[in-house]
Amino acid sequence: MSEYIHRRLREATRQKLAAWEIGSSLPVILRKALLADLDSLVGGLLIWEEGRFATVELRWETQELLERHPQGTELARLNRLLLEDAYSLELSRNLRLPTAGLPYPGIHELQIFPFEHGGRAPAPRRPRVKQGCCHG
Repeated sequence: MSEYIHRRLREATRQKLAAWEIGSSLPVILRKALLADLDSLVGGLLIWEEGRFATVELRWETQELLERHPQGTELARLNRLLLEDAYSLELSRNLRLPTAGLPYPGIHELQIFPFEHGGRAPAPRRPRVKQGCCHG
């Protein structure tokens, strides 16, 4: 999926992404470029392909909408849900952005997919538990 998204980014965005040092803070210009490209992806053609999502567990809401073969704003909503399911740790599910003018949640909080490292999403971070601490 990450490889597919990377190919759909504008060349200027891919260049900014390649110049970005993983681990450093995300430059505002890169964030804006990624948001615009991802919003364009969401508002475009259906991104679903069985092989592309073979390892993604889809929510019932996504599956139900997929079965209805939506068009227009419902298609944009489906694309957004598919991205959320594929990148549940990287994309916010609760905020709307007016960037594309469409009535679907825009891309908001974003952790960059490490395209230059095989296109894999980052491993989830687990909270640290202090040893010897108890409540009660």
